[in-house]
Amino acid sequence: MGWQDAPARTVALGWHGRLNRARIEAVNGLAVLLWLAGIARLLAPAGATALQTAVLPLLAGVVALLVLPDLSRSLRAPLTLTIALLAVLMLHTSQTQAARAALAFAGPFGAFLVSIAALRGALLSPARLAAARLRLAAQDSGARRSVLLLLSCLLGGVFSVGGLPLLAPLLADCPPHETDRLASAVLCGNALALLWSPFTVGLGFAAAAVGVAGGFAFLPAMLAAGLAGLLVALAVHGWPRPAALRRAAATALPLVPPFAAAVAATLALAALFRLQVTDAVVLLAPGAMTLAAALRLLRAPPPGHAVPASAAAGDFVRRAGEAVRDLPMYMAGFALARALGDSGLFGALTQAVAHSGVGAGFVLPGLSVLMALAGLPALVSGGVVAAAAAALMPGPQPGARLVVTLFAWVATAMLSFTGMGVLATSGAFGTTVRRLVFGRNLAVVIGLGVAIALMFG
Repeated sequence: MGWQDAPARTVALGWHGRLNRARIEAVNGLAVLLWLAGIARLLAPAGATALQTAVLPLLAGVVALLVLPDLSRSLRAPLTLTIALLAVLMLHTSQTQAARAALAFAGPFGAFLVSIAALRGALLSPARLAAARLRLAAQDSGARRSVLLLLSCLLGGVFSVGGLPLLAPLLADCPPHETDRLASAVLCGNALALLWSPFTVGLGFAAAAVGVAGGFAFLPAMLAAGLAGLLVALAVHGWPRPAALRRAAATALPLVPPFAAAVAATLALAALFRLQVTDAVVLLAPGAMTLAAALRLLRAPPPGHAVPASAAAGDFVRRAGEAVRDLPMYMAGFALARALGDSGLFGALTQAVAHSGVGAGFVLPGLSVLMALAGLPALVSGGVVAAAAAALMPGPQPGARLVVTLFAWVATAMLSFTGMGVLATSGAFGTTVRRLVFGRNLAVVIGLGVAIALMFG
């Protein structure tokens, strides 16, 4: 049973069930308030200071406490480890700035998480997805692998790991050996979306941790790394023939217009108003929801298939609550990154790298792969790499620091047994975690790490 299934157990659990239902409804409502406060922070400059310093941190802190009982199982042990490391660092430095910085980060970031959930519901209609599934069913096994990798990269750009179960029904009749290879390709494409899409949680975290403020300052570096990742992935998973690429384009065609429009609108908002990409997504979400609702009304659904406005609103409120379920882990990861940066622990590493003559662009990708294979979650490895990049790559290199930090997320998404991508793929496709971690994606990550080292080292 999932996060929002708890209300259905109210009768069986008595007063405990009613209390749990009230808690979940409170989280849902507070998540929507957090989202509205995040929008108001951007639209009302006069009250932005109060919202940024008081309202948003308070709402985020209350939400983080309320969702702790429902934190994903895969994140409970990493959260405990992260908090323990954070406590040790804060005791070592006798400073609490990291905790305060995490609260300040959590408010706008929580609004970003809810905005992603809103965009997911607005951009992809069931009809578009059904059309893509029908076209994919006509492919042979070799073409299907490359098609799924590219389609997963496209879906992952908006849906993150939520794109994985969308593709799972297409593999229902495949033999087990083919399912494993297809699942590995799907996971690979989903993880590579971190390198190009402004809608992923990884980019939001990495941009905040690195301190990227401009909308286009990092775009060329991200696109270059994303292209390198796709080339390496296709070379490892099977280079498609030109005919297969044409079929892949035809399969993805129903999904391209809404995704392309959303990406273009986000980058335009970021460039025109000099916003962080996460803030541009927050501003885009209300417009996308309104447009999607208007289009649904204009299409006049068949009798009995219309969705009442109250039901649609209730669905959004539930999705808002689900979007902030893992907020405590994001806060802890951000705080750990800040505490590591303030601790001075990277001083020795900086000196060693400086004397070795090896660029940080070579050291940090290797460190990312090792942390991923050790099972660390992206929020920890990304935080460590972001703090190390600030020490090892000083100066005007925001694009390079961002790509190196995102690579830590990519490596964790494909190789960490605690990573949400690996766990979601295993659950959706029935493939063992071991096959996913030590399969073809290990070669993809190593190849991409070498490419990034050559590009930014």
